[in-house]
Amino acid sequence: VVPAILAHEFQHMVHFNERILVRGAVSQEALWLSEALAQMAEEVVARAYDGVDAFAADTLFREGTRVRSRRYLQKPDTVSLVVTAGQGSLPERGAGFLYLLYLDDQFGGNILGRLTRTTRTGVANVEVESGRTWPDLVANWWSAIYLDRPGAGTGPLTFPDTNLRGFLGSPYPLAPTQIGAVGFSGAGSLWSSSAAYYLVTPGAGGSTTMRLGGQAGGPRAAQSVLRMRIIRVS
Repeated sequence: VVPAILAHEFQHMVHFNERILVRGAVSQEALWLSEALAQMAEEVVARAYDGVDAFAADTLFREGTRVRSRRYLQKPDTVSLVVTAGQGSLPERGAGFLYLLYLDDQFGGNILGRLTRTTRTGVANVEVESGRTWPDLVANWWSAIYLDRPGAGTGPLTFPDTNLRGFLGSPYPLAPTQIGAVGFSGAGSLWSSSAAYYLVTPGAGGSTTMRLGGQAGGPRAAQSVLRMRIIRVS
């Protein structure tokens, strides 16, 4: 674990230099993105060991990120990607790592370096460097977390360069709530930038109607932005 800490903290030093000393930013990067970039530094070193077939060494740099990622995927509806308080819990840091892993897979082209060498912050930083809007990015990422598997292809709902299930090990920690052909009603709350997963199995030859609303099924609160994505899984 110690080598991973060195890579992690060294990236924070590089980030501070590029952002504050070189470019004169007046504030630090958003916590969630700063920590996600530092965790990706651990992954970058692990990949370097992969390149020289040092597989025991690469495990040292991935052990922490795997644990944190699995904790996030066990209950993604209770964790916000955008951490705003404290230093970030293990599941929150796991969310940040998986999100940056997705961006790196999707956009490559040194996007990690570009996110580091800027004075922009958080969501705005990601949108500019990826050329995509935040709602579309997180929706595609949430989909990819469940759909990605070997041979899934290279579309926006995948991790093109990472076998996510192989990376995290078995059993895969993300388990959607199962809904059958009979009526179902669920109620609860979601943190900002969090998602809940449901696997709906309609009856043979029947139809299914899905509605997303606010309290007691009424209109959503004005300050909330609820989105539902439906994907057919065959």
